[in-house]
Order: sequence, then C-alpha cells, then structure tokens
Amino acid sequence: MMAMAAVQLDTGAIEALQRIAFAQMVVAVVMVIIGLIAIGGAIVVLLELRSARRLLHNLGDTVDELKPRLAPLIDRTIHLTSDVAGMTDNIRRKVDDMLFTMEELNRIARRGGSMAEERLTRFAAVVDIAQTEAEELLIDAAATARGVQETARQLREEPARPATRRKPFDTPLDDDELEEMFE
Repeated sequence: MMAMAAVQLDTGAIEALQRIAFAQMVVAVVMVIIGLIAIGGAIVVLLELRSARRLLHNLGDTVDELKPRLAPLIDRTIHLTSDVAGMTDNIRRKVDDMLFTMEELNRIARRGGSMAEERLTRFAAVVDIAQTEAEELLIDAAATARGVQETARQLREEPARPATRRKPFDTPLDDDELEEMFE
C-alpha cells in the first residue's frame, strides 16, 4: 500500500508540478513578449530620435540659410518701428499743441465774453443815465415851453408894465439886488 500511496503521491505531485511548469511557461512567454515589446519600443524610440536629430540638423541648416535673408528684414523692421515711433511722437506732439491751442482759445473766448458782458453792463448804465438825462431835459423843455406859453398868455392878458432894467445873467448880483429878488 505504501507503494501505491507513493505512486499516488507521485501522480498528484506530478500534476502539481505540471501546473507549476505550465504557469512558469506562461510567465516565460509573457516575459518574452514584454521583452520583445520593450526591444521594439526601444528601436522605435531610437528611430524617432534619429529622425528628430535629422530634423534638427535640417532646421539648423535652414536657419543658417535664412540668416543672411532675415538680417535685412530684421533691420528694416527695426527701422520701420523706429519710424512709427517717431511718427507717433510727432502726432502726439501735434495733438498736444492742438489741445493747448483749443484751451487757450477757450480761455480767450471766456475772457472776451466776460469783458463783453462787463462792457454791455457799463453801456446799459450809460444808456440808463442818458435816458434819465433825456427825460429830465424833456421835462425841463416841456416846463420851459409851458412857462413860455404861460408868459405869453399873461402878456396878452395884462397891460404893459414898465420894464425894469436887469443885469445880464453872467454878471454877479450885489447884495441889494439879491434882497430885492427875494422880497
């Protein structure tokens, strides 16, 4: 029985060993596949690096070829930007001058307006004074005319009186004549 048990153990052990061997084979195959993929990836990376190196070399050659052509373009661009900067400064100065002139004209117009208003106020005062004087003159003239009319009426109505001799208006009166006038 022992021999059979040994055989049975051997069969169970063999089956377990076969399963272990199969698993090891699968692991080995997977490792080989992973290794091949890694080698393939490394080859692709090397090819891409080589291609990138060629591209950089070609790009360097292209830049070397373009340097002589780009230098005048860069110089013209620098010159153009300095011209534009000069034009911008010139325009800015002109606009500043124009704004200063507009402010000065505005200040002059305001000052002229206030001076005209002041003169108009003075002229209105002069016109008021002239109107007042004219009214007084007209009133005096009307009173004088009324006095002349009244005098003419009285002269027509009264008998003639003897004329008294009077002094002209531009000679001064003495004290006796003044008293006589106010009596």
